[in-house]
Amino acid sequence: MSFQILPMTAEDLPTFTRIHHSAFSTGLGSILTTAPPGVLSPTARSASLARQTKSFNDPHNRFFKAIDPATGEIVAFAKWHVYLSERSEAEVEEACAVPPMPKDATVEAWEEVFGWLRKAKREWMGGRPSYCLGNLITDPRHQGRGAGRQLIQWGMDEADKAGLIMYLESSPPGKKLYERCGFETVAEHVFDLGKYGGEGLERYSIMVRQPKPWRE
Repeated sequence: MSFQILPMTAEDLPTFTRIHHSAFSTGLGSILTTAPPGVLSPTARSASLARQTKSFNDPHNRFFKAIDPATGEIVAFAKWHVYLSERSEAEVEEACAVPPMPKDATVEAWEEVFGWLRKAKREWMGGRPSYCLGNLITDPRHQGRGAGRQLIQWGMDEADKAGLIMYLESSPPGKKLYERCGFETVAEHVFDLGKYGGEGLERYSIMVRQPKPWRE
């Protein structure tokens, strides 16, 4: 099915925050805080909305939404970090900073996960001009319908037009989609969820895509 892909608006931020939380309520996302899976307290919801509002207003970022034309419901979002020119060390440091820790964070898990992601982003991207996929999130009720594939196409087209590399961080469920889109794994890390009260292991992948020749 074909979804309607449109730029996200500020009015969509609460929906973005809700779907973001739902999409990351299992696996690695479940051990980052002490809250039960799927539970977002009013305080945590307010803090998350404030972080996403700040991100929405960052001139480097582009947000898009996928709408089911049959119902008008927003089913998925993509957030892109677009860097068209080389960045200074200070700008790289800000972009790679570990997110502020919420009050209910599992401190050791937060530091391990975001510490590794920070290191990987600096190593593989640094200040290079690039298109970075910050989030590709789908409402769990609508996963597997193709909304994510349509959302990622925008970034692929724009990166190819500009001749720029693409970067993303993938959990296991999204990796096959990214591979079909031409992304290749350049680094991986296995997180032991059992260390923080979860179950099993989860392999996170750093993936990049080289630009393809653009044809109008």
